[in-house]
Amino acid sequence: MFSKADIHFKRILILIFLMAAAIALGVEPEKGNNKPAWEIEDALKFQFCYLPDDNVPTGKKITFPAALFSPEYEPDISGMNLSRLLSLGFDVPAQANPKECRFYFKLYLFPEGIKSKNITNKCIMDFGLNVSPHYDILKKYFEDKNNLVVKFAVIGRSNEKFTKENPFPQFEATDTPEFNKYFESHIPYYSLHLKPFPGKREFLTESEAVAFSRAGVRGFHNELIAGYKKNFRELGGLKNSDFYYFLNENFKNRGTSLIIIQIPKKIISSDNWKDFSMPQDPKHLFLTSLLLVRSTEYILKDNVSYRHNSNIPKVGGEEFNKTFRKGKAEMLEVVSVMDLTEMTIKNDKKHNEEIK
Repeated sequence: MFSKADIHFKRILILIFLMAAAIALGVEPEKGNNKPAWEIEDALKFQFCYLPDDNVPTGKKITFPAALFSPEYEPDISGMNLSRLLSLGFDVPAQANPKECRFYFKLYLFPEGIKSKNITNKCIMDFGLNVSPHYDILKKYFEDKNNLVVKFAVIGRSNEKFTKENPFPQFEATDTPEFNKYFESHIPYYSLHLKPFPGKREFLTESEAVAFSRAGVRGFHNELIAGYKKNFRELGGLKNSDFYYFLNENFKNRGTSLIIIQIPKKIISSDNWKDFSMPQDPKHLFLTSLLLVRSTEYILKDNVSYRHNSNIPKVGGEEFNKTFRKGKAEMLEVVSVMDLTEMTIKNDKKHNEEIK
């Protein structure tokens, strides 16, 4: 009889022999899959919310054709209530009665006359996407103008009715050098739509399919936090805070201000996802969860130069608020997309027939 030590030793010898044979035959051990758990939903593209005010540079007006997912005089999306957007931290203009106001959007392919590179680079740097393990995928996607969409926004009454007599405003530019800079400075948030990779699956129930649709955003969320922790300085927050805070190291030596990234510890899941259909394919494309990453400039109140290695008080605390005042903020909303055409549900003949 062999002892346990003898058996263990023989197993090691066999393993070494098999590995040597594989190398001799030119066969390498399979490397880990470096693909992300997500992919960009190409039907929805990467979207810029453009919200103009009354100070658009004057000049010859240029209009652009809408993507026309809805009649020309109607918005494509009747968005969230303004008070809800403000409560989530979106840096958008407050109105006298925000509960009675709503965001409305119409989608446009990115116009040729507007430069996109500055805008996409700004988004990458402001939100630290360059420290994501799969930054190369994002960068390549953003560089192609065909992947970009302008989400032209208007704030109106919640019960606003758009008709041929009261049409939704048109997206306009002016033929002036100043317009590009104006456009760049009036983008309060960006929208990145993700689905799981690979996305095609069969499920036993609808609830399983919905849960799986969120896997892409969860994977992106985990990747981004890991990238921030590795490359940026993590800051303290209030006790029991729902967020992580990071000093954006892309902007060192700003003198009297700094950029802080706020990312939630958990994504927001939507139980009423059927209310969030997308105009590109309202029967099959739905939004099921949301990750909101905020990039905020904080400015020293006493205008004293800030040392990059200085101690920063807990974000949102009394000492922090005494030291800094809030400047401009931007939001990156990362949304999980459920594409019903890529999901079959076992024994649900009605669903499976509908997606054919």
